[in-house]
Amino acid sequence: MEENYGSVERATGKCGQVEKDLPPGEIGNREMVCDTFELTQFCLDRAAEAVFWIEADARFVYVNEAACRSLKYSRQELLSMTVHDIDPNFPKDAWPEHWRELRRRGSFTIESVHRAKDGRTFPVEITINYLNYGGKEYNCAFARDITDRRETEQQRLVGEQRYRTLAENIGVGIAHVDADYNIVIVNSAVGKMFGCDASEFVGKKCYYMFERSKEACSHCPGEKAMKTGEAAEIEAEGVREDGSRFPVRIQAFPLFGEDGKATGFIEVAEDMTERKRSEEEIERIFNMTGYMICVATIEGYFKRINSSFEQILGYSSEELLSRPYIDFVHPDDREKTKAVVVEKLAKGDQIIGFENRYRCKDGSWKWLSWTSHPVVDKGITYAIAYDITDRKRAEQAAKETRERFSDFFKNAPVGFHIFGPDQTIIDINEAELAMIGYEREEIIDKKKWPDLIAPGERQRFESHWHSVITRGFAGNVEYTLVHKDGHHIHVLLNASSRFDEQDNLVNTRGSVLDITARKHAEQARSKLIKELGAKHNELESVLYAASHDLKSPLVNIQGFGHELLQSCDLIRSALAGERQSAKLEKTLEAALNEDIPNALEFILTSTTKMDLLLSGLLDVCRLNTTAMKIEHIDMNAMMTDVTASIGYQIEEAGAKVDIGPLPVCLGDTSGINRVFTNLVTNALKFLDPSRQSHIRIHGRRKDNQSVYCVEDNGIGIAPEHMEKIFEIFYQLEPGKRKGEGIGLTIVRRIIDRHNGKIWAESKVGRGSKFFISLSGG
Repeated sequence: MEENYGSVERATGKCGQVEKDLPPGEIGNREMVCDTFELTQFCLDRAAEAVFWIEADARFVYVNEAACRSLKYSRQELLSMTVHDIDPNFPKDAWPEHWRELRRRGSFTIESVHRAKDGRTFPVEITINYLNYGGKEYNCAFARDITDRRETEQQRLVGEQRYRTLAENIGVGIAHVDADYNIVIVNSAVGKMFGCDASEFVGKKCYYMFERSKEACSHCPGEKAMKTGEAAEIEAEGVREDGSRFPVRIQAFPLFGEDGKATGFIEVAEDMTERKRSEEEIERIFNMTGYMICVATIEGYFKRINSSFEQILGYSSEELLSRPYIDFVHPDDREKTKAVVVEKLAKGDQIIGFENRYRCKDGSWKWLSWTSHPVVDKGITYAIAYDITDRKRAEQAAKETRERFSDFFKNAPVGFHIFGPDQTIIDINEAELAMIGYEREEIIDKKKWPDLIAPGERQRFESHWHSVITRGFAGNVEYTLVHKDGHHIHVLLNASSRFDEQDNLVNTRGSVLDITARKHAEQARSKLIKELGAKHNELESVLYAASHDLKSPLVNIQGFGHELLQSCDLIRSALAGERQSAKLEKTLEAALNEDIPNALEFILTSTTKMDLLLSGLLDVCRLNTTAMKIEHIDMNAMMTDVTASIGYQIEEAGAKVDIGPLPVCLGDTSGINRVFTNLVTNALKFLDPSRQSHIRIHGRRKDNQSVYCVEDNGIGIAPEHMEKIFEIFYQLEPGKRKGEGIGLTIVRRIIDRHNGKIWAESKVGRGSKFFISLSGG
């Protein structure tokens, strides 16, 4: 016993001296005194914390086993050393002032650093106690390694930082509302969304924030979420600071306390074009306490306890010693506490790190971690208990933060991902997986985020990546992602990076908002504007052509009508006279046989021209109202029908028509038939009489389009006419060729209705080519 546990006694030299100094009447107390020393020695040697007895010259006179383990020195080595050798914060010149402070204060706790034999340093919390025993001064110090606590605090800080970063980078507005609809926290996105400082909303009712209302909303999603326990969502109108309104989607997610009752809800607001994110900030304060030493019987009573029991639990020593200790144990922990006593301690097995909860006098509960060494033959156990309540709270807080972050990350309505320094995806939420169509197993640790981007945008990503790793963020960047099945998704990316203490990139976190619908709407709007512009120009062209071409027949009708009126006056005058001279008869004969017939002929010709022009206009207008039946068309069979239907004109023109292999297309059979009939008829109309006429019809596939060409060797089209040939009533050689100038207009209108394209190439004297591009199906 003396070899292993006699260090304190040797250091003080008092156990034997006390026995000698006892009066003869008190020799019977010798066993109790020695037991006390033995108990103290046992507890100190087996304490989980490092224990040091230090003299005024800073030399160690006693160290326990925990001190040797933590510093990697043997007991003999430490007893030959001083405080300065293991604690860099206590150089020799600072020790005298420390000792004076120790005498003055008696006992206090500090944090410092210990340096082990292998050079490793670690943080410690040291409880320092001044003792003056037998006229000699000592410093009894208890040192606790707080590395785990520091790491726990760091994990909590990292978790909170992740949570804050996520909340400020998400593309939606978020508010924490309590059960009374008071706004507790809002993110900056709310202020941006509502056009004011977000802090103005804190403490106000949520319905004031969204609608500037003084009364609760009848359609409040938060109320519904708290009642049903499930997320609720509505679409409503938000009111900005300036009174303007905007459409907003509001989602409410209920919050519950430990008792299962609703404590409020989280509201997520999205204005349909931007989504931002926020999450409430969490602050936790952790308290630390000392440790407790006791002797307890195997039967279940405390036999002896130190003052820490009173300080930590709030009971007096009498209260704790008079009742079975199981009475103070939490009901949920009693069975496992009884089991460890019966199955371990009663059999002599040492217990390290057993945890249970003890009730305090004020009704609260403390988590304790026990290290117990039983002495079976005496029916007792020596035990040290550490108050780990703060650690438990810290672990629970960290767990809640992780779970909250994880839950928000997984279930957010927008895509979230995290990738490492090499851009490999290490986590991704369900929203983004659904967006790109992959399973989690296909993405995590297998794909880099640039692999999901359309190839044409990957170089642009590298420039944004440079911003992310140098500036730490990239905001509102548009990308095109490629879905697993190949289709494209337009997204808006916000990304931020996390760096370690050496500024090395740890990971990058990004939120992805699907803006495909918005992009399609923008494209449809652009297309509609373009189509409206084209329709406007076409309408102007039609109005100009109609007014110009109809004016000429009207002038003819007006002029020749006037001549008819004059001729009628002449005849009327002649009939009224009694005698008719030969000259008058000749004039009447000319009026009846020449002037009047000629005038009537011009009038009839003009009215016919007007009828044709009006019929052409009506024909063009009807094209927009005629229903189309889109189907696959065998173009080879159709062209055979077309050439057969105009076979007489082809034969009369002496033209040769060749039809090459033609690809299938999607279209309205009647409309496409009319297109090619008009183009071939147009080619026949402008043949060159000086050479053998040749019309060639051929086609090919290009991507998903079928492209056709009607080629002739006619007179060709001069460059100045190329831009006008598709205009209504436009004619290359008016008077020389039959027609009203609406054939190519009809062709273009039909092709436009098929979302196709038509264009022409021509050289004067060599012929023309008309190209048509239609969907290949």
